[in-house]
Amino acid sequence: MKDPGRYPDAAYANPESVAADHVIATYLLTEPVIDQFERALTMAMDQTVGASTYRQKDTRRLIQRHGGKVVGLLEIPDHEHLDQPMATDGSREQPVMRTYLVQVAFPAVNAAGQLPMLLTTVFGDISQVGRIKLVDLVLPPTFLAGFRGPRHGVDGIRRLTGVHERPLVCAILKPCIGLSARQSARLFGELARGGADIVKDDELNGQNEPGQLRERVAAIAEERRQVEAEEGRRVLYMSNVTDRADRMLEKARIAVDAGADAVMLTAITTGWGALQQVTEDDAVGVPVYAHSALSAPLSMSPNYGMSSHLVLGKIPRLAGADMSSFSTPFGRFPARPEKWARLAKVLRSPMGALAPTMPLTGGGLDALVAAPALDALGPDVVLIGGGRVQGHPMGHRAGVRSLRLAIDAAMEGRALGDLAQENPEIACLLPSDGGSADGR
Repeated sequence: MKDPGRYPDAAYANPESVAADHVIATYLLTEPVIDQFERALTMAMDQTVGASTYRQKDTRRLIQRHGGKVVGLLEIPDHEHLDQPMATDGSREQPVMRTYLVQVAFPAVNAAGQLPMLLTTVFGDISQVGRIKLVDLVLPPTFLAGFRGPRHGVDGIRRLTGVHERPLVCAILKPCIGLSARQSARLFGELARGGADIVKDDELNGQNEPGQLRERVAAIAEERRQVEAEEGRRVLYMSNVTDRADRMLEKARIAVDAGADAVMLTAITTGWGALQQVTEDDAVGVPVYAHSALSAPLSMSPNYGMSSHLVLGKIPRLAGADMSSFSTPFGRFPARPEKWARLAKVLRSPMGALAPTMPLTGGGLDALVAAPALDALGPDVVLIGGGRVQGHPMGHRAGVRSLRLAIDAAMEGRALGDLAQENPEIACLLPSDGGSADGR
C-alpha cells in the first residue's frame, strides 16, 4: 500500500461529498502551530479509528464506515503565503500563533445513538490537547430521530399554566435551604399570590431525602390547591431532585407522586445521560427543568470547553429538557447580550422533530429589566425572579407582583413610570422623578 504521507486522502473530504448521516463538529483553535492542516487531519483520525489505522493495510472499509473526515479548515485571518520561501530541504517555519476553525464530519453510527458517546466522540481526548473549543454541532436527522426530546416543551408548559401570550414568571423558594415543609408551603403561597406562574426550589436545596421530599412536596401541593381555589389558576411547583442517577430517578417519582407539577435537576453535575433518563421515564411524566449549575467552567473560556448554546441549548434539548436556564446580562454573572439572545433561539428554533425547550433566564432580573428581556428574548420565555424580586422593599409578594406588572406593561408598550401612581410596588423602585431607573 502506498504511504499516505502527512495528509491521508481518507481523512479529508469536501463537505458536498459527505453523506447525510454524519455529525459535523466545529472547533475553534488558537495555538502556536506550523501546519494547521496536519493538526486538523490528526484530530479527525484520532477521534474515530485512530491515526495509525489510516496507514494500515486492508482498513479501507473500516475507515469508510467509521473514519472521521476534515470538511473545513478556515484560518482567521486567512493567510495564504509564507513570510519567506520554504527551505529546499523541506524544513518548516517556526510555530506561530494561529486562530482557525476546523470542521470534522463524524459518522453518526460512531455515537451509537446516545448522548454520552456523542460527546466522547466529538470532544473526548482532543479536548485535552491545546487551546481548543467545541463551538458547534450539526446533528443529522437520522441521529435526531433516536431521541424523544422534550415531552412538554413550550406548548405543554403554557397549557399547564394556562398562560398563552406573555412571558411566564418563576419565583424561587429562598432561603435556599433550611426551611421546614410548613415554611416552604407558606412562602410558596406568598409568591404564588403575588402572581408567580411557577415556583421552584433553589438548586442548593439538598433537603430531598425521600421522607423530607415527600413531606415538603405534599405541604406545598396543599397550599397550591388553596391558591388555585382562591384565584382560579394553577401555579406550578418545581421540586429539586438532584442526586446520583439511580436515586434521582426514584426521587423524581416520589416528588410527582406527592404532588409536584415539575421537577428540576442540575444537569451538568448529574450528567446529561441521567437527565435523559428522567425525562423519558413515564412514571415521572411531568416537565423537567435542567438547571445551569456548573455550566461556566464548560463554556466561559473563549479558548476551551464548549459554547454555551451547546451546553445549555442543544444538548439539554436533545436529552429532553422541557426547560433550560441561563444567565442574563444584568446580574452578577453577566452573559453577553448576543449569546443570551441566541440561547433562547437555539432552544426554541426547529431542531428535527424535537419539541422546543422553554428558555428560563435569571440573575439580576426585576421589574426594571423586564422590558429589555422581552425585547431580546420574545414572549416564549420564563423570567426568574430571584434575589432582587424577593429583596423588594415591600416584601416577597410585592416583588413578584412588580415583575408581573412590568411584563404586562412591556407587552402593552407602556413605560414603567405610567404605572407608578397606582402601583406602589413599581413606584418604590423608580427614582423620585418617576422615570425609569435606567432611563427607559
